[in-house]
Amino acid sequence: MKKRLLTALAISVVVFGMLTTSRAKATTLTFDDVTTGNVAYPLQSVAPNYGGLTWSNYWGVTKGTNYPGSGYENGVVSGEYVAYYGSHPVTITGATFDFDGTYLTSSWLDSLNILVEGYAGGNLLYSQTVQTLKSQPTWFDFNYTGVNELKFFADNNNNFAMDNFTFNHSNPVPEPATMLLFGTGIAGLAATRIRRKKK
Repeated sequence: MKKRLLTALAISVVVFGMLTTSRAKATTLTFDDVTTGNVAYPLQSVAPNYGGLTWSNYWGVTKGTNYPGSGYENGVVSGEYVAYYGSHPVTITGATFDFDGTYLTSSWLDSLNILVEGYAGGNLLYSQTVQTLKSQPTWFDFNYTGVNELKFFADNNNNFAMDNFTFNHSNPVPEPATMLLFGTGIAGLAATRIRRKKK
């Protein structure tokens, strides 16, 4: 009986987790909806609230083919546009979110180190340095959870390109039906336990 109770409880917890996390679907920002046409210098700025996030220190987008052979062209993963940065530190802020990862490409150098920091309430929670290439985009998993600010620092303030920035908002609120289902399961387990004690 005890084994069955533990199994049922474990199943309830797994189902509850699946139902509550299903709403936290990742969002991928491709930068292709920032602008249209053959963007040339001066480059198109990213909207301050693009994707529900605030982009600081002059983020922008460019059509990869504007710079043949550069990381801007080689770094295109989807569509025709990539994001680039202006000055340091590049910052992305917003309500609490989880930063899954992104594609990064060195704009001009054969390789470039980029330090990526994740903050919550001004406190540094994560710090990771990655090395990017000019010849191709590289996907980097960051898995920074519960942050509200990201900072990017490239060696010697060199340029880099970004595409397919992937994140999701933290702590999704369970739907009422999900809570009811979970509550019913717990109540059933409690009732079974009480009947067992009476016997």
